[in-house]
Amino acid sequence: MNSVSPEEFNRRCNRLYRQLRMAKGAAPSATSIGPKFIRPVEKIIHQIPAIDCRAGCSYCCNLRVVAFSFEIIAIYFYLVNSLTKSELEECKIRVRRQCEKIRHMTVSEHFATNITCPLLVGGECSVYPVRPLSCAGYHSASVDACRNSDENPELTGFESGGIPMFQEVNDAQSTQDAVAVEVLSKTRDDPHKYELIRSLWKIMENPKLIQRWKSGRAIFKKA
Repeated sequence: MNSVSPEEFNRRCNRLYRQLRMAKGAAPSATSIGPKFIRPVEKIIHQIPAIDCRAGCSYCCNLRVVAFSFEIIAIYFYLVNSLTKSELEECKIRVRRQCEKIRHMTVSEHFATNITCPLLVGGECSVYPVRPLSCAGYHSASVDACRNSDENPELTGFESGGIPMFQEVNDAQSTQDAVAVEVLSKTRDDPHKYELIRSLWKIMENPKLIQRWKSGRAIFKKA
């Protein structure tokens, strides 16, 4: 659902288009896309005091995450540019380990299993400025509901009781999703989202895949 006027929607599409073109010319600049891409969602979240999300709370960091290719590539370059060599190697080990845990899981099995994000360090997101829209838009009006979900990951759908959320935030996230799909489809880029851990490990194993992304070809398996 688009929560903005057609004019604003087009402005956001044009902004993302320009940023993607820049990233296709110089892939490391993909890190500049995320902060502006998720800003409309962050703005809405900051306007709702009843949202129970706080720094240090990481229940949702055990959930399955999907992201657009440009978001995954931005995370890769953010890690490469912000970590020391030893820190990056440690990060790769964490990503590989978690990738092994989910390698043979179905989507349903992954949803029903707590798999801690390998990018969570010391209880905080180590790639927060470039975290995917899926993460930026995830929120809760009850930390107790999040705790219950974390303690009982096998309960999904109606069984879990659900996480209470605000429609304004969900609408803002849906709008940004629509912006990305619109731009990526019109530029004949890959408009799909992919499971984050597997996809990030794939790039870590073979960074040359980024050249394939720059040419507009898909480099990941569908989520």
